[in-house]
Amino acid sequence: MELRKSRGRQLVSHRTTAAALALTCLAFTANTYAFKQSIHEEITEEELSTLGFDELSCDEVGDSSYWTDLTEMGNKAAHVDDNLLDAGSERLKNKSGEVVGALKSCKRRDALAALGAALHTVQDIFAHSNAVDNGHKVELLKMKNGGAFTCDAANNFAPEGLVSGYFSSGGFVLGNQCMGMQPGQCCHRELNKDDSSVPNGARFPQAAQAARAMSRDYVQMVIDELHAKVGGDQAIQLEKMLKERQRTMMFVIDDTGSMYTDIAGVRSAALSFVDGLIAGGEAPTLGLVSFKDSANDRGEFCDVNQFRSAISSLYASGGGDCPEASRRCSRRSASSRLSAPTCRCGAVASSLPPTHRQATPPSGLWWRRRRRSRASVSTRFSRATAMRKNRRPSRLPVPLRSCRPTTATALSAPCAP
Repeated sequence: MELRKSRGRQLVSHRTTAAALALTCLAFTANTYAFKQSIHEEITEEELSTLGFDELSCDEVGDSSYWTDLTEMGNKAAHVDDNLLDAGSERLKNKSGEVVGALKSCKRRDALAALGAALHTVQDIFAHSNAVDNGHKVELLKMKNGGAFTCDAANNFAPEGLVSGYFSSGGFVLGNQCMGMQPGQCCHRELNKDDSSVPNGARFPQAAQAARAMSRDYVQMVIDELHAKVGGDQAIQLEKMLKERQRTMMFVIDDTGSMYTDIAGVRSAALSFVDGLIAGGEAPTLGLVSFKDSANDRGEFCDVNQFRSAISSLYASGGGDCPEASRRCSRRSASSRLSAPTCRCGAVASSLPPTHRQATPPSGLWWRRRRRSRASVSTRFSRATAMRKNRRPSRLPVPLRSCRPTTATALSAPCAP
């Protein structure tokens, strides 16, 4: 048994060492065969800032572009190596769709990550191909496989058509990144313009300039696709969400029967608050949680009209007497699936008396408390009297006037985006 444990520990140790060596090789390789990671990050962030992206959004997209060399090192389409220019175009189409889909699903961080990975590919087209060397026009979404053209590094690469360099990551580790290259191909080593220190580094400034211009063009393509697929005011809101950090607002509403005289006012106050955000130029993500004896997560909405429909469908019914699931409901809203970076805040409308509310509000929520009403005190006194007389207390209904809802002013909770 001890021998088995010893061998197991040795095996784990060996695997850990091998993994560390592999990561070291990956990091070294990634920094050697592409636009340097910092260059990708710099180009991405600077060009996005000219297109109206705020600093945090630029940083998110820049980070994604930076790490693509490591997270997708073996994906040749991500770097358009080995003449796979057609695969690069297909990747850019898919990434554009991912950005639009993520925005429609209120997943802002996923949208920014997809955009960064796509911009890495856009920039590698000019670092890894002969577009700058031979003056070829690049149509991002219509590139063809470069294998149809012969490339000769000693004779000005491939004047006849667009090609990209061959690169072997396994061969690079062994000291020969051109290992396995077929006749008629150019090696990445001679063709790349990743920085000014490589053999073809004299053309690095031209490649970087072209990468910058095409990065701007691609972002505009994505925005155009967003407007084509979504359209109208909703597309404008989603474009704002992509470019600027927005607040995420959670509405927690009691829809038990005790709210039947107040639910209309709560709905109206919530919608008025949201209308004010939209009028102020914001594009918030809106969450809605209602509760009776249990919490009901009704989802998050980036489409204001969908949120209006969801909140307008609330009506007061059921729930029994207090307490309801206010604690569980508020915790759910506080820890809900929020896109980052965001501002997190909430508004609560409830008919619960103070004795059933949470003593310490959860982080990120603004909770308004009420004084105990005479009716709730009377109810507790009645229960205590029944216990003293050794009678099992009945489920005494809490009078409506003891369960006063949070008023509309609660919806004006301060939360800067």
